[in-house]
Amino acid sequence: ERTGRACTGGTGQLEHRGQPDPRLQLESRERRRSHLRPANRHQPVLWQQHPGGGWARPIKIEDHNLKAVGAGTTGLTAYSKNRDTDWIYQGTIEVVVCPSGGGGGGAAPSPGVGSVGPKGGKVTGAAGKACVEIPAGVLDKEVVITIKQVVLTEVTAPPATLKLASDIYEFGPAGTKFAKPVTITLQYDPAKLAGAKEEMLAVYYLDETTKTWVSLGGTVDKTKHTVTVEVDHFSKYAVMVETVVKPPACVFSDLTKEHWAYECIITLCAKGIVAGYPDQTFRPGRNVTRAEFTKLLTGALGLAKETPEVLTFKDVKPVNWHYEWVEAAAKAGLIKGYKGEFRPNDQITRQEMVAIMIRAAGKESEALAKAQEKIDLADEAQISSWARGYVALAVESGLIEGYPDKTFGPMKNTTRAEAAVIICRFKKY
Repeated sequence: ERTGRACTGGTGQLEHRGQPDPRLQLESRERRRSHLRPANRHQPVLWQQHPGGGWARPIKIEDHNLKAVGAGTTGLTAYSKNRDTDWIYQGTIEVVVCPSGGGGGGAAPSPGVGSVGPKGGKVTGAAGKACVEIPAGVLDKEVVITIKQVVLTEVTAPPATLKLASDIYEFGPAGTKFAKPVTITLQYDPAKLAGAKEEMLAVYYLDETTKTWVSLGGTVDKTKHTVTVEVDHFSKYAVMVETVVKPPACVFSDLTKEHWAYECIITLCAKGIVAGYPDQTFRPGRNVTRAEFTKLLTGALGLAKETPEVLTFKDVKPVNWHYEWVEAAAKAGLIKGYKGEFRPNDQITRQEMVAIMIRAAGKESEALAKAQEKIDLADEAQISSWARGYVALAVESGLIEGYPDKTFGPMKNTTRAEAAVIICRFKKY
């Protein structure tokens, strides 16, 4: 079994058990007569390529000569006499298009290829437009990582509501899954935004099972024109932006740029997480109910709606508008209720809001361990015993800030503006 790599515009050779084997080489742009040396003697061989159903043929075979002509993966069998009866070696060769260094113009975009092992590393492709960073400890052996540009006609096209802001890149080995997140960064073209705001950009991946493009969000760098996101598997990725503006428009008659929560409210509105009222108001000082805050958070987290056969709370039923959102939050362990009830129409207190946010961050056990710690708040004594750990951790980590008089107001009701701000901070938490 022999595997190896060859480059158009360069040279490559096969490997035997992970070591270069000079006996069997491929060279592009020039035809090369390939030999094997069984029994320590030169012997010309006859090659047969068998790429499989519909695969490209990256190697051109002419009699005894091999020539790398494109990118792809193919199987090869080497014969010494008669291809029907007498085979010598059989294996797989991966042919990649390498940078030409000034020659071989007109080739397909150059994919990135790099070997990453247990110590981690970074692989960049497409002239720096796509890269992946793998932390130490993610891989347990050396893996050849590839990044190649994919032609749109070869994949499922995005829906009309999504516009590509970058090329599509396939990261390989295809289907690789990681126990810990790895970081992908893609460069986008500002000219392709079609008037959309850069903060609306997101990285999408192609779900090969459902044949749909799924948003992963991401962090936009407007200076470098990149979007960075953590992923747990390799797939096809691209930067896209929604072309349909979600109503209502993010202009509110009662919200000016001077409002302390303005930036957060507008950002969340642009992403469809919060919305105003039909009269074009946002009402930032209006109190939020437990059901309303739950819907807000599940939307921000991208949780799928849930409709279980057995109800989680006896006062939340399928006829209620908030039913699917509450069930989604309950399944995710974000809410717990009171004696079988959720009390969806009660206004949510600030300490209740904080507890839900800490659970959403996956830090509930850390919070519970801080239940006896002193909290640097003037109204510390007013915090319920069950909520002390959540508030302590939220204050310590900067998720929440007290009022100017150093109070927290644990029993105060949460306003729409406060809910929007804590969601914004959570997205950066």
